[in-house]
Amino acid sequence: MKFVNTILAPKAQQLVGRYISSVRLSTNSHREKIRAYKDMLRSDPVTRFCVELINLYMFNALGDYSHSRGRITKDIREQIINSKGSWIEVLKRVNSAQWYGYSWSQVAVEDTQFNRKRITEIYTLDPTAYEFQGDKTIDSVLVYASPKDYLVDYDSGIHIVAGTDLSFDSIHGSARCEAAYPYWELHQLMMTVLAIAGQRQATPILVKKTETNDEVLLINPSTGQPVLDDVGEPVLVSKGWDAIQQLESLGIAGVTAIDPDDEIYAIELKVNNDLLKEIIKYCEEMRMKSFFVPTLLGTTSLSGLGDSSLGDMHLEIFEELILSSLNFLMNEIIEQLIRPLIEYNFGVQSSYGTFEIKRRDRNILELAKVTLDGFAKGVFVATDPTVVNRLRSYLGIEPLDEKQITGEDPQ
Repeated sequence: MKFVNTILAPKAQQLVGRYISSVRLSTNSHREKIRAYKDMLRSDPVTRFCVELINLYMFNALGDYSHSRGRITKDIREQIINSKGSWIEVLKRVNSAQWYGYSWSQVAVEDTQFNRKRITEIYTLDPTAYEFQGDKTIDSVLVYASPKDYLVDYDSGIHIVAGTDLSFDSIHGSARCEAAYPYWELHQLMMTVLAIAGQRQATPILVKKTETNDEVLLINPSTGQPVLDDVGEPVLVSKGWDAIQQLESLGIAGVTAIDPDDEIYAIELKVNNDLLKEIIKYCEEMRMKSFFVPTLLGTTSLSGLGDSSLGDMHLEIFEELILSSLNFLMNEIIEQLIRPLIEYNFGVQSSYGTFEIKRRDRNILELAKVTLDGFAKGVFVATDPTVVNRLRSYLGIEPLDEKQITGEDPQ
């Protein structure tokens, strides 16, 4: 069976394919690649949207830590709460391994009374600011710093490696940005071409009809007088060259003077931008796919539910991928952070606890969608406090006061 790609026209697909093959980062330096990926994440709203959306879904699904021994549960929860910074923000930085392929986070601990260890801070280093050291296995991390670089014990941190099933690289993993980056480069190129095409369409090409074999005096534009050579003779130039200078000045100043026998006219360019826009849209969709984000999540609005069945199917697949990533991350947190703490403070255990991972209640979301559809069709009124607050409860949002909804004081 032959599969045909119908996303782009064949010629456009051929153009995109050649460009993507040529633009992939050829450097073997992980630091150079990550610098390029960081620039993309800062500059590209599409990849930034994907990262924020994934983090939002992941950590909204994260629940509390629990252990079969209540004392251990209480201790770990207190350590999480009392360590520096927001726990979710700490996890987001640790989770940057998904975008860059790997992350290493230094864990600072302190001794407490009764000879116990307690977390004070988890700090994820910029992946361009360090390198792993060791012969056959990693034993330390070289951190680049001013005024002097320093070594840190590798086991004092959390090393998350993403996508090892694809790259077989147990140190640097496989970055999601790697698949998206070529499409970002092509996107920027196409946006530049589109801007030039728009300028060409808005500004016609000026043409001067003249006798190019004739010669004219070269005039100094500042004085209006002929330019003289070394012996004081006027300099002559081709009328063709002079015409080009006139047209360039016309584009800047908007005025010029010509001989009665000459003629200036404009050529209107009719540019078809559909191909450029098609490639730009394709590049945006491919960057979203690189992050496993369904394209419908970036385009669907509450005003229409026509694609709801397809959107629901895509959303379910997306959520399964998100929960799988969250499960992987938290298992690594337990193995590399929680387990050593428990073993030091409480001794070896048969298990080391779990973090709750919450799934959406699909029935609740269906009710929310029906309510939104009712607003759109006029079945419900947006100023009805009962309906509005019921919808907010479906979505897990705090209810509003009646005055906030109706704008009137309740009688």
